[in-house]
Amino acid sequence: MINLDAVEFIVEANSFEHMCLWKKWHQEGGIDWKDSNSGTGRTIGYLDGRPVFLSLRCADINGLRVLFWFCTSQVADYRLIGEWFKEKCNPTYDNKTRRAKCNCQNFHDVISASNLKKMG
Repeated sequence: MINLDAVEFIVEANSFEHMCLWKKWHQEGGIDWKDSNSGTGRTIGYLDGRPVFLSLRCADINGLRVLFWFCTSQVADYRLIGEWFKEKCNPTYDNKTRRAKCNCQNFHDVISASNLKKMG
């Protein structure tokens, strides 16, 4: 079970993107990365009677608890997904001035947030 209260950053990435990030930042870049070997999923609502389902997995990256998510259902409602995250898991960083979320293209934001956390 993933403790959403412990999450410090949210990254939208499917399993392939997650693996590419791990390779670039950990294997090649030396960033500390400890993957959780278990993932989970949640139905967060329904669109036209069909479930909107998110796949979720966590990793501890450079001192941050990071949640990776991806919508794996037949239908996706990104407004519903955004509202669910605002209600259930809405971390911030940089003295609470920035929402701690990105997609895989902007993963460097995770590293920036981890550096800010280390500086105190």
